[in-house]
Amino acid sequence: MVTISKGGYGTVIEEEFRVYWEGSTLFSAGHQNARGGAAGKIISEPESNSKYILVNWLSAHLDAGEAFMPKNGEPSIFLLAPPKEDVKPEDFVALYSDGSCGISIHPGVWHTNPISLSGKEVVYQRKQGSIYATIDCFLTKEHNTWLKIPLGQPQDG
Repeated sequence: MVTISKGGYGTVIEEEFRVYWEGSTLFSAGHQNARGGAAGKIISEPESNSKYILVNWLSAHLDAGEAFMPKNGEPSIFLLAPPKEDVKPEDFVALYSDGSCGISIHPGVWHTNPISLSGKEVVYQRKQGSIYATIDCFLTKEHNTWLKIPLGQPQDG
């Protein structure tokens, strides 16, 4: 169900946002402002018994914030970088959530879709203001690289 509220500062969309895997590729669906396409691709390294996701696409909404909360407590990774005109791969941090909390993103903050650590479809409650100014960044085009994010819970160290 999509709830649309109009206030003094514009429209707010509240809806379910779905993230799912098809093979080794992460997709999202079921949201109003979707442009579609893959959010990332999983790569396995059997020799090191590790998995990571390669991320190419990121965006920043200059005029609206956005929030994601996992509905059923599934763990996720959120990628964020500070608002700036020329974002670079080294600007990003990967934040791990055990599923007990989500994230609220301020306008202008670079981000990607939530990265589900579950092999199944994950539903997030999403809330976002109307967006009229979104900037996309494709790292392979602009920086000839991908973000490589380890999948799994961080180890205490």
